[in-house]
Amino acid sequence: MNNSIRPPVGFIVEGTGEWASYPSIVTSICGCSGFKIPRVNAEGCGNITGHLSEHLDDMASVDAPMAMMVTVDLRDVLRNGSFSDCITLKKHLHTLCEQWMATRRLDPRFAGRLPAEIVVVIQVQCFESWLLADSESLVVAGYLKRDAIGVPLTEVDGTVLNPSAYIDDNGTEFFRPKAPACVKSVCSNISTIEMERNSRSFRKFAKEVRRLVVIWQTNNGWGS
Repeated sequence: MNNSIRPPVGFIVEGTGEWASYPSIVTSICGCSGFKIPRVNAEGCGNITGHLSEHLDDMASVDAPMAMMVTVDLRDVLRNGSFSDCITLKKHLHTLCEQWMATRRLDPRFAGRLPAEIVVVIQVQCFESWLLADSESLVVAGYLKRDAIGVPLTEVDGTVLNPSAYIDDNGTEFFRPKAPACVKSVCSNISTIEMERNSRSFRKFAKEVRRLVVIWQTNNGWGS
């Protein structure tokens, strides 16, 4: 497959919120557009931790991006007892990715379609944490109640341990992060700069997105 038409990065995600919002989030992080941002919705953390290879197959077969990124909510896997901590979860996913790459290199169906690398990013506590990382903009846009949150939230990964409950308690009737249309609107009103400032795990995500897109741009002569 011609590398010049392969997307820079594709995402394996666990829910509709990520699937709907990643295109706008990624273009905001990079400050550029003009390339496809493929996503596969695994529909649940268990389908990532237990059936990741199927979703990697789908991504490589259909869009064959130059790199892939797997994102999963930490809170979900801790609640269902699948893993005890973030480190164990990340090691497990890394192992699955390495095993997939090793076997698919021997499969002629994937010739010229494998990614150069697969990055794993854990969403701490979950995807909704990233949205809350720009709480001031959520208030201005009418998604959070001003009198409920007080001062803007900072370092949300550790200060808001149950983002869903926080949104239930402090969100307005318009804030429904599981609804694709709503999360698209939310992401058009918040700043990825603020999200990086107030979420360590989102900073990791943004750093990796920028790195992978720059590699793709360099290899394809963007800006030359």
